Amino acid sequence: MTHEILSFLSLPSTNDYLKERYDELLDGSVCLALHQTKGKGRLGRSWEGNEGSLLFSILLKDDKYQGFAGILPIMTGAALLKTFESYGTHPSIKWPNDIYLHDKKIAGILLEGVFEQTQQAIVIGIGINLNQEVMPTDLPNASSLKIESKKTLDKDIFLTRFLRNFDFYLKGLLLEDYRFMKHVQNNDFLKGKTVCFDYYGENLSGKALGIKEDGSIAIEKIDGTIISITSGEASLKK
Repeated sequence: MTHEILSFLSLPSTNDYLKERYDELLDGSVCLALHQTKGKGRLGRSWEGNEGSLLFSILLKDDKYQGFAGILPIMTGAALLKTFESYGTHPSIKWPNDIYLHDKKIAGILLEGVFEQTQQAIVIGIGINLNQEVMPTDLPNASSLKIESKKTLDKDIFLTRFLRNFDFYLKGLLLEDYRFMKHVQNNDFLKGKTVCFDYYGENLSGKALGIKEDGSIAIEKIDGTIISITSGEASLKK
């Protein structure tokens, strides 16, 4: 895939930039911003970042991506795992779309669809804590790759490595090759831990059994029943 890189000092949101202009941009376009004033995380959270962050979004606008929206966040997470590993670190993926290193969040993924009666495009937003030396006090569970690895990373090189891994996994996914799932399952942050989750509006807890081939997570409830969660969020029980 060819990636046209659109780089900005500041934007309200890289996801919104691509969503608003998807029809005039090429498939695979990447929007990169040093700072976001209205950056978004999952479930309405904000992710504004700073100069130490790597903030970008990828546009997928071909019909061939139809039907893969549910698995794309996991696939993107696998590409991030592989990229972080190239720097000698060993992160894990917290279902459905966060990357953790040493029990600290260092990256997040937000997928959004563009709809005009039918789905027209998919935008994948990625925020990485890359070179921050100090994290905000209101984010006690967050860290950066620099803090954890003691190294300063070149953003351009990191992005190039990530896009290479992303393209490799995406090419396989379109051929229904899910081999990246093994990598994800071997680096599952929640597996074996007690988690809290929302199940059809009911707050429950149970043991995470692992991420399944379809991208859902299997959880054993307190009564022994095993269910699969396909959307939402599972958090460690405090």
